Amino acid sequence: MESYPLPSVDIAIPVHDGIKAQDLRECLESVKNQSYKPINISVYVDGNIRSELDDVLVEFQDSLSVNYMEKIGLSAILNYSILLSRSPYYARMDADDIMYTDRIKIQVEYLQRNPDIKILGTSFTEFTTAESKHRNMPHDHKIISEMLHYRNPFAHPTIMFRREVFKTIGLYSRNFPYAEDLELWTRADINSIKMTNLPQQLLYYRMGEMHARRNNFIAFKSEAKVRLRNSTRSPRIFLLKIIAITFRLLPPKIAKFAYKIRK
Repeated sequence: MESYPLPSVDIAIPVHDGIKAQDLRECLESVKNQSYKPINISVYVDGNIRSELDDVLVEFQDSLSVNYMEKIGLSAILNYSILLSRSPYYARMDADDIMYTDRIKIQVEYLQRNPDIKILGTSFTEFTTAESKHRNMPHDHKIISEMLHYRNPFAHPTIMFRREVFKTIGLYSRNFPYAEDLELWTRADINSIKMTNLPQQLLYYRMGEMHARRNNFIAFKSEAKVRLRNSTRSPRIFLLKIIAITFRLLPPKIAKFAYKIRK
């Protein structure tokens, strides 16, 4: 039986000065130890970072490439990494999260079996130093399309793209800070791109200060712009959209509590 080489995967990891050194170390260790081996790991450093973060990158210098850049923000960093990518698959990863050992293998195998799927996320395990909880993400196309109006149906660092999809939908927009991923999924949906999530938890998603970062006025404006541009004829969906936009104006502690109970 004739065998064929496995498709390679480019994994892009943005790093900024706010990351803790031990979190970065755990992230890179999990990526390095993936069971799927045709991977190219690239770190993109967004602006100046502390020496302890540089020391961690040196620890892994034989397993990855490091690109030091001026401070340009997440969207621009991701776009730069996509333009440099040469593999058929491009995977997202945040520098403070942890991959399950078989994450890349399972996603590649699914995409190989389902050529119509262009953007693939997964369920994940949300965790802090005190607790952890499984988060199951939607896989039905209709549900994903509806959820785009009022909730993000994907966890950004779980995503694997067919690189070719960027030729159809374009790159990340720099006009939606804190909501660049939601805007990209919405644009993909408008362009009839098929997207789904795997039911397996394949990422440990570190909560940290996510709510404090996202529940600010810039995030509110970005998310409101994305959601209001995505029109709907359903009164129910429109009401959920308005509630979701308002949710971002809640004080961080209340928003964090509301996030827990609405999940």
